[in-house]
Amino acid sequence: MKVILTISLFCLFFFLSAEVIVIPDDQPTIQQGIDIAIDGDVILLNPGIYYENVDFLEKDITLTSLYYTTQDTSYISQTIIDGSNTNSVIKIENCDNAFVSGLSIQNGHAFGAEVDGKGGGISCFQSIAEFEHLKILNNIAEIDGGGIYSGYSEIKIFKCSLINNTAYDDGGGLCIVEYSIVNVVESEIRGSLCYDDGGGYTASGYSLTIFEDCIFNDNTANDNGGGLYLTLSNVELYRCLVINNTSFDGAGGIDVWVADAIIDKCNFFFNSSHQWSGGLSSFSGSTIDINNSVVAMNTGYGIQGNSNVTYCDFWLNSEGNFDQCNPAIGNIITTNNNGDPSDIYMNLVMDPLCIAPSSGNFNLHDDSPCIDAGNPESPFDPDGTITDIGVQSIDQIGLVFADFSGSPTSGLAPLTVQFTDLSTTNSSPITLWEWDFENDGVIDSYEQNPFNTYQIPGNYTVKLTVGSSTDISTEIKDSYINVENPVSANFEANPQFGYIPLDVQFTDLSIGNITTWEWDFNGDGIIDSNEQNPNYTYTESDSFNVTLTVTNGEYYDTLIKPNYISTRQHVNCNFNAVPTSG
Repeated sequence: MKVILTISLFCLFFFLSAEVIVIPDDQPTIQQGIDIAIDGDVILLNPGIYYENVDFLEKDITLTSLYYTTQDTSYISQTIIDGSNTNSVIKIENCDNAFVSGLSIQNGHAFGAEVDGKGGGISCFQSIAEFEHLKILNNIAEIDGGGIYSGYSEIKIFKCSLINNTAYDDGGGLCIVEYSIVNVVESEIRGSLCYDDGGGYTASGYSLTIFEDCIFNDNTANDNGGGLYLTLSNVELYRCLVINNTSFDGAGGIDVWVADAIIDKCNFFFNSSHQWSGGLSSFSGSTIDINNSVVAMNTGYGIQGNSNVTYCDFWLNSEGNFDQCNPAIGNIITTNNNGDPSDIYMNLVMDPLCIAPSSGNFNLHDDSPCIDAGNPESPFDPDGTITDIGVQSIDQIGLVFADFSGSPTSGLAPLTVQFTDLSTTNSSPITLWEWDFENDGVIDSYEQNPFNTYQIPGNYTVKLTVGSSTDISTEIKDSYINVENPVSANFEANPQFGYIPLDVQFTDLSIGNITTWEWDFNGDGIIDSNEQNPNYTYTESDSFNVTLTVTNGEYYDTLIKPNYISTRQHVNCNFNAVPTSG
């Protein structure tokens, strides 16, 4: 039985009402629902696991979950089509308007030659299709496209996760071939593997793929292109993260052969290659145009081969930042608009100062050299400033800038210092103050303008962290507070050398309200006197260290004068002569 379902106005689909076949209410299986469907129908799945291999049968239909009617993303994980490792989970061929949304697609295994062995999760051939809010995981293709395969197709992929998919040939996560045109937006390709080229993604056959705001993470290729590989095709990447990808031959991040790549505002971090570039490579007539991007901390070269590199930051790539590139790239001979050293193409070779890249936080510190260092002809950042280099742009309108003063900054212990917050903000008010008066990692005060009393003499580094609803900033002042000891040991002796027995008068020259004196006249660790100005007789011949420790009851100081007293023994001379005359 077919029912009419009125779609809520907030739904993102193209129509407000449609013929809906509910599974398993109206038909027991997805495929039986598709069998009776006509163009424009919706196959709506209730939550559950459906062990099926689905064929759209050249029909322009929608396959979806209750996410379709509720926009509740929890239904994506609750509504699963499991291919049972027997075939592609979904096959779409010769369709003009196929739509798949709000599902988990798993455990497909595309067997066979030609197209049958492609697309373990979704195989799309000679079709126009849109895939939104999907989890495509743990699928295998005997040939290409462990997660998704596209041949002679136009596809839009929006907010999808392609995770732990495998291809025995190319494109562990996504394979785009044969004149396909694909737009991928806000999606992730992670943990995928291929035994040939393109751990995360591969393209060939005069195709075009545009990635916007996507992540390629932890993908592996046994040959070329741990993250991305393309040949005889073009790719464009905008605001993408390419991180932690590995190849055993070509580039770990992106490998371009007989193809062209346009890359803008992307980050390439922690990619590795066992043979070539860790970040990017371009050979055999290929060109990489990379702009406003960060390439840092990759194992191997940052970039190799023919490339146009402008307004980028290359940093700490293990084999070097540039190889077989225009020799002017990376040759630091001028400065950019911020006054930082750069090459003639305004590229930097500086630490980008991301907050915690190893933890996946690529936001820029307030003092990053990448801020406002991008191409001034590129679209401005949302805050209206010149674009920053890299994926993450910092909101300078909402920035806070930590600063402070202390008074006094030096004096005798115990020293009480008044700290004054001098921090500023561009917009949102500062609501957080964290003071670390000794820079030991312990927050000592949350007040805006606190006092602190330093009891122990020494030099102290002070740290202030301030925060608003939009930003956080830290100021550290090294050795800012100098706390002096209120007592200072000193003495003199007379005489300092002579014959034993030698009587020596010691005179205390210490500063402070001294109440106790401890003298060690011969350096044996035993206190010989507690007088202020004692007399001591040396009876042995030697050189002696003298130590004085003084205290005022709360603070103490010790002075050691090495080899300060020297004594000698008298020598009695005598002789005779025979004869004494003659």
